[in-house]
Amino acid sequence: MASDLLDDYVHRFLGYGNPEASLWHVGMEEAGNPETMPKRLSIWQQRGSKIFEDSAEFKLLIDPENIYFRADNRVQFTLNRMIRLEFGYTGLEILTALDVRRYQQAAWGKFDGKSAAIELSAVPRRSLGQDYPYSTKRAFNEFLRQERTDFIAENIKKYRPRDVVFYGTSKKYTAFWKVITEKCMDQSTNFHIVEHPNSRKWNLDRYHGFGKLIP
Repeated sequence: MASDLLDDYVHRFLGYGNPEASLWHVGMEEAGNPETMPKRLSIWQQRGSKIFEDSAEFKLLIDPENIYFRADNRVQFTLNRMIRLEFGYTGLEILTALDVRRYQQAAWGKFDGKSAAIELSAVPRRSLGQDYPYSTKRAFNEFLRQERTDFIAENIKKYRPRDVVFYGTSKKYTAFWKVITEKCMDQSTNFHIVEHPNSRKWNLDRYHGFGKLIP
C-alpha cells in the first residue's frame, strides 16, 4: 500500500457520521481486517479523503457482504451498546433488538445522523507495515498522544458538540481522554467516560440509562 496515502489517512480520517450533531462517540481504534486496508485507503481517496465518512456506504464499498450494514444485517456487539446509549440520549425507547438492528443499518454513522462516531486511532496498529514510522507500539502511542489528540481536539473545538462520550476506562485510554479534554478546556462541551463494550462490565440497559442521564 502507498505509504503517503496511509500516512494521510492515519492523520486525517476521524470517523463517521454528522460532526454538527450534539453527541460524539469516541472509541479506541477503528476495527477492521488488515487485509482490507489497501482497498479501504483506495476508496477513501476516491471519495475525496473526507475527515468524516458515511459508515454504511463506506464499509459496504469496502466489503459488499458486510453483515452489519447490508439489508439483512446483524447487530454488531459494540454498536449495539453505543446505539442504546444514543437512543437514551435522544429520548428514544428501545422496543426490541430489531429497533437497534434497523438503526444500525439505516441511521448509524450517517452524514445527517444524530451523532458522530470517531476513533482515537484511525487504524488498528497491527495493520501498519513494519516499515511505517509508527509501526512500533511506543512510536504509535506517542503519535496518538501528540498529533492525533491535537487533531481530535481541533475538530471538537471547530464543531462544538454538546457532549462527547469516551469509551474505555483503562488507565491507558483515560490518559488519552485527559489529554483531549485538557486541549478543549475553553469549550462548553461536556465530556463523559463510560466502560468500553468489550469490557463487558455494563449490560445493555446501563448504556441506555446512561444516555438518558447526559442531557
